[in-house]
Amino acid sequence: MAWFGLVLTSLAGFYLMVVLMLWIGGFFADKRGGGESACPRVSVVIPARNEEGRIGRCLRAVLSQDYPAELMEVVVVDDRSTDGTAEEVERTARGDGRVKLVRVTYKPPWLTGKQNALDEGLKACAGEVILNTDADCLMGRRWVRSMVSRIEGKTGLVVGFTLIKRSGRLDLVSELLSLDMLFLLGAAFGAVGLGTPVSCIGNNIAYRRELIEEVGGFSKLGRTVTEDAQLIQEVRRRERWGVRAAIDPEAVVYTYPPRNAREFMSQRVRWLVGGLRTRGWTVLPLLPMLLLHFCIPIGFLLGIAWRPLLLVSAAVLSAKFAADLLLASTTALRLKKPGLIALMPLYELFLIGYSIAISIHGLRSTEIKWKGETYRR
Repeated sequence: MAWFGLVLTSLAGFYLMVVLMLWIGGFFADKRGGGESACPRVSVVIPARNEEGRIGRCLRAVLSQDYPAELMEVVVVDDRSTDGTAEEVERTARGDGRVKLVRVTYKPPWLTGKQNALDEGLKACAGEVILNTDADCLMGRRWVRSMVSRIEGKTGLVVGFTLIKRSGRLDLVSELLSLDMLFLLGAAFGAVGLGTPVSCIGNNIAYRRELIEEVGGFSKLGRTVTEDAQLIQEVRRRERWGVRAAIDPEAVVYTYPPRNAREFMSQRVRWLVGGLRTRGWTVLPLLPMLLLHFCIPIGFLLGIAWRPLLLVSAAVLSAKFAADLLLASTTALRLKKPGLIALMPLYELFLIGYSIAISIHGLRSTEIKWKGETYRR
């Protein structure tokens, strides 16, 4: 079993090297820290499909932004909803001239609903800078200003953090999921700082209109369930544009947690499968890192029969935890979320467990369910 110990330590060494590089990259991902700048005209696009219960709160949060009212518009795209989403938008807007409601009744078969809705929304936008969020998201009053202030020079795309909204003071599940988002995006934004952006979450991005027109809109990205990851890859390939991360509490967007374990797994499998298809060679480091999550519990099981392997597995897990703690705690402190750090021991076990589960499920699954629709892989 000595060979397995060698494999385990090799994977751990690679993992530690990558995490350390991402940790360093995080300090370069948001170089200026979001200083104030001129206020361009902005459009906030909110695609909504059967979000009658949540779109009102999201729209109120966007309309209350600390940004010149005459320079901001909100484009809500009702994506073939069968509930009262459109009516709720009209009730919430109450004649506010900044709100445009776009009703989508048809989706081309070669696009996902989200891609089609975003492109229909873009047609109605008049802003120089466009921000995307989702109907189930909430944000602080300076969200628009914080994101837009980072679009300067050659920066064409700004990516922000998305955390989970707490439903109560002692909501362990939401806090654990927030830590997961913080850790994953902290790693992704470390890659931004290293000049190799690989991923983001589409409910908190801002980009120049000129950039999305050059790309050809979301429909030109090809059919994908991770249009956000595909967009960031398109930007990476274009030398005239850069990507910047908004590592700022004021730029954070909050979303609701998945309703159950099945919805959580479906979301993570969509991210994994979609990401593997869109990120090209940049996804290669992810594969041995995922393999490490499989090997650690196997090492502990084999260690029952061969004690030295048990010690090696414990050392590898401890080293991995230390690296993950370094990345997560640094990000948490920058976002003023120090309370999440205390959950790291529990999160480490959660991360290993669900990484194994989504990898197995992702290999077996032949379809992805998203927003009430099914897409073949």
